[in-house]
Amino acid sequence: MTTGRAVAAGIFAWLVFLVATIPADRALALAPPMPGVVIGSVQGTVWSGHTGRIVAKGVAVDDVRWRFRPLSLFLGKLEFGLQGRLDRKPAHTLAGLTFSGAPYLQDVHLDVGAAEVLYRLGVKQLSVTGRLSVDLEDVRFPPDGVPVFSGEITWKPAGVKAPLALSLGSATLTTQHSDTTTEGKLVATGGALQVKADVALETTGAYRLDATIRQNGTVPQAVTKFLTTFADNENGSYRLQWSDTL
Repeated sequence: MTTGRAVAAGIFAWLVFLVATIPADRALALAPPMPGVVIGSVQGTVWSGHTGRIVAKGVAVDDVRWRFRPLSLFLGKLEFGLQGRLDRKPAHTLAGLTFSGAPYLQDVHLDVGAAEVLYRLGVKQLSVTGRLSVDLEDVRFPPDGVPVFSGEITWKPAGVKAPLALSLGSATLTTQHSDTTTEGKLVATGGALQVKADVALETTGAYRLDATIRQNGTVPQAVTKFLTTFADNENGSYRLQWSDTL
C-alpha cells in the first residue's frame, strides 16, 4: 500500500469511528423524519445501543438492540446486527445499506402469529390459526413495489377459522429471488388438503400459483365447490392455476 493510500485509509477509519461513537440519541435527533415510525428512548451509541421499543406502521418490536458491523465497509455497505422481541418472541436480523443506497436484510429469523400478519396486511375477510416461522437468507427492497426474498417460511399448525373451518397441517414455502421476482415451492401436508405448488411473486404485486391439490379427509362443501369449479380434476387430484395482483 502506498503512503497516500495508507493515510486515506487511516482518515476513513477515524471518521467511521468518530461517527459510530456519537451518542444514539444525538444521532436520532439529526436523522431525517421517518413517517409511521416511533422510536422509544435510546441508550448507547450509533456503534452499539438499545431502545425499549420501535413501532413501525403499527408493528411493535420490543427490547431492540443494535451493533455496527465495521467489516461490512470493506464489502461496500453499512450493516448492523439487530435483535429484539416481536409478538413476544425473539427476532434477529442483519440490516444494511449498500453504498449505492439499496437497503437489504439478511439472516432474518422471527416467529409471529399468522393472524397478526394478516391483520397488518389489511386482510379482514380471513381468520387463521397457527404461527409463521420465518428464516430468510436475503430480502431486497426495490425502489417501488413488493420486496423480493430467499429462504423458508413455515406455517404451523396451519388452519383457517373463518369464513370456514379448514385444517392444513403444516405448510412450508421455500423461495429464491431475482431482481424482480420471488419464485418458490409451497408444500402443505398433514391436513384436510395436501398441496404442492409452484408460486411466483413480482415486485409489481402480480402473483402466479400452479398447484396440485388432493383431498385428505372431509373438507367443507364450499372448498369442494371451489375446486370443482376452478380446478381440473386429474386422477383424483385437482390442478389449480391462478394469477392475480395483490
